[in-house]
This record gives sequence, C-alpha cells and structure tokens, in this order.
Amino acid sequence: MLIEPVELDISIPIDGLKMVIMQPYVAGNLTDNEPFRWQDSEKDRQIERIKRTLVIAKNEDHGIHQTHFTIFPEYSIPGAEGVNTIQSILEEADWPNNIIVIGGVDGLDKTQYTQLLEGSMVSELNKAIALENNQWVNCCITWVKSNGRVNKWIQPKFSPAWLEKNTNFKDMFSGKSIYVFEAKFTDGLTFRFLSLVCADWIGKINPTSDEGIFLVLKGLDRLWHSDPDPKPIHLLFIVKHNLKPNYDLFLNNTKRFFTDTKPIKINRDKCLVLFANTAGGYNPGNYEGYGFTSIISSPASGYVAEDCPRSFAVITEKLRGVENLKRCKEALFREIGACIHSIKLYHPSYIGYDVNDRCLPVENAIVYPLDADIKDPRVPEQTVLASVKWVNDNLDDFNCPNTDEGIKEDVTKAYNSVINEMRWSSGEYLQKSINIATNRKDESDRKKKEKIVDIWDSEEAKALETIMNSLSAISCKFPLKIDGSPAHAILVNREHDVYDIVIVSGQPHNLHEDNFKYIEDSFLGRHNLDSRKVIIVSRADADFTGVIDREKKIYDVSPVMRCDYKKLLDCFESQNNGELKTRITQLIGV
Repeated sequence: MLIEPVELDISIPIDGLKMVIMQPYVAGNLTDNEPFRWQDSEKDRQIERIKRTLVIAKNEDHGIHQTHFTIFPEYSIPGAEGVNTIQSILEEADWPNNIIVIGGVDGLDKTQYTQLLEGSMVSELNKAIALENNQWVNCCITWVKSNGRVNKWIQPKFSPAWLEKNTNFKDMFSGKSIYVFEAKFTDGLTFRFLSLVCADWIGKINPTSDEGIFLVLKGLDRLWHSDPDPKPIHLLFIVKHNLKPNYDLFLNNTKRFFTDTKPIKINRDKCLVLFANTAGGYNPGNYEGYGFTSIISSPASGYVAEDCPRSFAVITEKLRGVENLKRCKEALFREIGACIHSIKLYHPSYIGYDVNDRCLPVENAIVYPLDADIKDPRVPEQTVLASVKWVNDNLDDFNCPNTDEGIKEDVTKAYNSVINEMRWSSGEYLQKSINIATNRKDESDRKKKEKIVDIWDSEEAKALETIMNSLSAISCKFPLKIDGSPAHAILVNREHDVYDIVIVSGQPHNLHEDNFKYIEDSFLGRHNLDSRKVIIVSRADADFTGVIDREKKIYDVSPVMRCDYKKLLDCFESQNNGELKTRITQLIGV
C-alpha cells in the first residue's frame, strides 16, 4: 500500500478541538444494485441535511471559535450534487479558514468519478484511467480550507465489503494509496491524521496480505523507515456504513492497533481512532444495526474510564455486548438513530497522568436532530443524560395494556399521558425513579448501578415496566404529577390529601415483605414527607397475603398504604370505566 504524505497549513489547538459528526440514516435510501447510490427521491433531502450539519459546524460554540473537523460517514454524500454543495459552502467568504471536512460519497461510475477528479487532488495510482469501464468507486474526500482556498483530496476505498464484492454487474475499484496529512498543533509540534473507509480497517487486498490497518501501518513504516525516531499518528478517521459495528474483527483490530508494538516506527500511544458510522433509523432510538459512533484511545491515554457522562459512555461493555476492546478507552456516543453530534475533544497528547489532570475525552457532547422538525428528548440540541436516553429507548418497546373495548379509550388516554410525561421528564427524576423502583440484592452492585446507567439491564427494564403500568392504571382514576415527585408520582384526592406513590419491582422469588422493607429502609427513612401519605405498589413473585389497605385503614392510622402490582394490573380486566375506577380506588386505599 502506497502512503502519500500531504503537508497542510493548518493549526490544531492543544487545549481542545471542536468536531461535528453527521450520523444519517443511509441503509433504506440507497439503490439495491451497485454502484449503490442515493435514490433520486431522497437526494434533495439528504443534501439539506448536509447543509444543516455544516450550519451547526459553523455556528455552534464549545468555547472554541470554530469547528476543526466535520465528518460525514461512508455513502452519506449523494454524488456530484452533494460534493458540489459542500465545496460551494466551504468557498463562501464567511466560512473560516483552518477547517477540515471528511466525507464518504455514494457510488460513482467511471464517468462520474472522472468528473469528480476535475479540480481535485488524487494519486496517480487512483486516477480514472486506472478504472475498467465496468468498475465503480466508493471514495472519501478530505476538504481543507486554508488561506482562503479550498482544496480536496480523493481517496478510493481499497477493501470492498462483502456486499460490494458480491455484485452481479459491476466491480468496485480498489484504491491503491492512502494520504497521511500533516498539520501543526498550536505549540508547533506535528499533527498527523489519515482516513479509511469502513472495511479498509479490516479487509485484505489479496488473500495473503495483511489486514486493513496493518497493511497501512506497513506502508507508513516504509515511508518513515529512514527516520531515526518513531513518528506518532494523532487521529485516524474511519467513515463507515456498517450494519455490525461490534463485529469481532473491527474491535479486535482496534485493540491490536493500540497494543501491538510493531511496526516500531509508528507511535500509537497518543492516537485516537474515530469510527463515524451511519444511523440505524430515521428517528432517535435503539436499533439492531449501525450506529455506535465512537472515539477509541490507547490504554495508555490519561482519560477517565469510570463515569456516566452526558451523551456518551466510557463504560461500554454492556452497550456493545462484547468486551473485545479490553483495556482500551473510548467515548461511545449512545444515540444510534439519525442525529448530529457536536463535541469538544481533548487530545491525549496533552493529557497528563496526575490526579488534577483527570478528564474525559469529550466535553459538551451536544446531540442535534438530523431533521430540524424532529422533537425528541434524545436529540434536544443539548447534551443528553444517560437516563433520558435509556428510558426513552425502552419506552419505544412498550405497548398500552390490552383491555376490553369498554375501557380501551380511557386506558389508552391515561397510558399515552403517562408515557409522554415520562419521556420528557428530567434525567434526574428518571434516574432516581428507576433506582428507587429496582430492589437490587447486592449492595456493591446497587451502589455502582445507581450511578452508572450504562450498566443497567433487565432488572431496571422490569422496574420501568412496573412504573409505567402502575402509573397508567392509577391515572385512569386520579390525576398524577410525575416529574419532580419525591419517588414516582404525587396523587391528590378530592379531600386534598397528598399521597406519594412509590413503586418497587423485586428480584425473582422476592416476597412483598422484602419489597416493603426495602422501601422503608431506602426511601421512607430518607425523606421527610411531613403529613403526606405513601402508597407503595409492590411487584413480587408471590401474591400479597397481608391485610388489604381498605380493611387496614379501619384500625391502622399508619400513613403507608400497600398495593399488589398484580392486582393493580387486574383492574385492566374491568368491563367499563365505572368498574375500573372503583377497583383502583379500593385497591390503593384512597
């Protein structure tokens, strides 16, 4: 693999650089056959999204006067129209200098590729004359604006993915060279970056060649072999359209990239690898494929690896479902749906190892909707708490309880009201409500999970289901205040008595008595509720066999009412609204 160095008159700040990353939904918008282009009906809208991304890159402020890198994943730019749009915007006089844009273009046939190369920089080995008439190109472009001039470098993908190999009509041209760009940090030290396209990270150019990135490293080693000292790589961009971003080989190669000591001429200890992937769907959410845009660093980097920051995760094994990265550190952006990430990035070259040097790799990770008309708490044009993302993703999978037609309208209305308020509740409330509702057995596990949403799993999902169904049932009779309540909701009856609703989901084989004791220890003992009363809704394997609250109130003046979750769900079997409301009133003792 030929490596071609390019010197740039660009300055990269040492105290944090700004980066904007587009994460568009591409999978449903490409043609079925090679060269895999954007469908004509979707091109204009995608170009408007590119414009929106560049507006965000130009205007958003992270305490830095401009964006340094703007990234568009593989296949994100629709042909010549998309390329010309970016070129024209960057050439505008009010667009600043010192900026770099990297983007993947959709498939180009030989004629289109020939036209793209006009006015562009391209390796002799990758010129259009090297293509057969039946070949097409998947390439990325690097634009650089410096001293008022915009230049662009074209780099074809060299290793096709299986979908690009397994074609009927045309073959993908395999690129023959890679650019390594050299700029300067503001302290005068050299800053190097390069880009690859998806399978270039793992693929081979023939059955006996090295895999992807290691083929590139060998090329760099040959380029720098005569220099006495090792040379560092600082940023490596992988623009992807990858259905399986957690595929073993991708992550294993990432770990190897940082932990292998050869070739010794290339220092990767202070490098960052950015995987910019396309989205799993048009809307925010959790999807089976795509997403997992991330920034990965060496185990030797000085970043904090134990925290639950806004918008991205640093503890990622549960999210990825694999542990292939081992000791490597990363910032994994939680949103898998279509969005735009805008971040401030601290480069590890300037992060020390003392206690007062501790920091996260990313700061102020703002998440924008890709389309301005989308209103969703997961893309609020600000940072996103992990609990907001987690709860909303899980709510996407919930359905209104099945009921008789006689109560269906009222139950659906109550359910939709609760789910809407839960979606837009504060992250602080959501995290607290899940923690209160989850009766975790292990104390050390409890303390860690109370802080780190990224390790929540099925028991927290069960707790959320219990909260949703309980509040939906009770709100069929009583109006509730949810966000900002001490536990899960506040109920005020006609007599103006105030009740705090506390909901708890037990472990398998838990008894209600276990849940009641847990709430008394963990919630009632810590909150001064004054003259307010408490309704505890308990979900346990066994039915509640104690005295029901309606009978208890005759002789017991305790402010705590107890309710069996299973019996509360049984209220949805009512035949009419009158029966439904009567059963709820009797059950919760209000």
